[in-house]
Amino acid sequence: MKKAILLFLLINTYAFSQVSYQYDSQYKDEDYCKFIDKIGDDFSDKINIMSPDLLGISFMQVVQKGKTNNYLSVSVPGYSYSSNEKGLYLKFSDGSFFKKPMATVDSEASSNGYIYTSFISLTKDDIQILKTKEIIAKKVGTYQDKYSDGILSSIYAKCIFK
Repeated sequence: MKKAILLFLLINTYAFSQVSYQYDSQYKDEDYCKFIDKIGDDFSDKINIMSPDLLGISFMQVVQKGKTNNYLSVSVPGYSYSSNEKGLYLKFSDGSFFKKPMATVDSEASSNGYIYTSFISLTKDDIQILKTKEIIAKKVGTYQDKYSDGILSSIYAKCIFK
């Protein structure tokens, strides 16, 4: 499980610095589901289902032995190093917030400073919120950033967390 999470973080850290997706209303929501990766493990019954990284936000579902675990990864850039950060916050277009003040924050050096990432387990209530609301801003620890892919991230949440 730790290897899957580490792989997920590495893939998304790389994708965070390399790829940007844009929502286009001419396509149906289901059209975006084809960008979801489903990766089986050749040596076990584990299946990892992952969304593309959308400007530092991605979703993951791990299915193994009939049990399903759901995750959210949120990353933001920071220009100075800070340790012992905690907290993950999302702001939605309706003015409401998603708050996980005790969420662990990891930091990693990047070419422009640091990337601060929080990787959390999701409850059914969390999933319902992420499937139905448009994210407009994100905050990890003390570092925050505007977010422009809120519609698309809710579509990917719907694709993964059916």
